[in-house]
Amino acid sequence: MGLAPSILTQALEARNYLLAPESGIFEVCLDLGAKVSVDQTVGRLHFLERPDRQPIEILSPKDGYLICMRSPCKTQQGDCVAVIGEAVSIESIMDKP
Repeated sequence: MGLAPSILTQALEARNYLLAPESGIFEVCLDLGAKVSVDQTVGRLHFLERPDRQPIEILSPKDGYLICMRSPCKTQQGDCVAVIGEAVSIESIMDKP
C-alpha cells in the first residue's frame, strides 16, 4: 500500500508520560507519531491569566515516538499532555510472560 512499516512502541515507565507542571493551555508542537529526541520540545504551556508570561516548553525526557497527545485545550496541573513511546521488537514483546 506504499505505507512505511509499523513501529511497535511501549510506554512502561513514569518518564514516558509528560505532565503539565502548571495549569494553562497546552499547545502541541509535533505531529502524532513523530520521532522525538531527548530534550526536544513536544509542546508549550500558555498562561491565560498571565498574558505577560512567556509559555514554558514541555520537553521529552527520552528518545522515542509521540504516541499520544492532549489536544490543544485547557490543562490542569498534573494532567498528562503527551506520551513518548519507545520502539520495541515483536520478539521482546512475545518473550514476556
